[in-house]
Amino acid sequence: MRVIWDDDASEKLVNALEYGRNTFGERVMKKFYTRILDYEKLLQSNPGMGKKEPLLEKEPEGYRSLVVHPNYKLVYYVNGDTIYIVDLWDTRREPHTQSSATK
Repeated sequence: MRVIWDDDASEKLVNALEYGRNTFGERVMKKFYTRILDYEKLLQSNPGMGKKEPLLEKEPEGYRSLVVHPNYKLVYYVNGDTIYIVDLWDTRREPHTQSSATK
């Protein structure tokens, strides 16, 4: 399986990495990025490992989410042999705030 990040999710990843570098330093930022890449690999071998995302359950894509850090989760869906990552959700946000996955 291959993994594709949509533009919004990629931008959020870049922002999270920049924030991490500026706030915690280069080493911590690289550790976070490596963790994201490790979860990508896990998803490739087991795309159903994330739980169904309850706030998006009415969407036809069948969104799932996977907590990759205490403050972040990946929101994704699977179509054929491709995993589409549509959001890097900051879990500190209000749950009722609309996800970019449904925009």
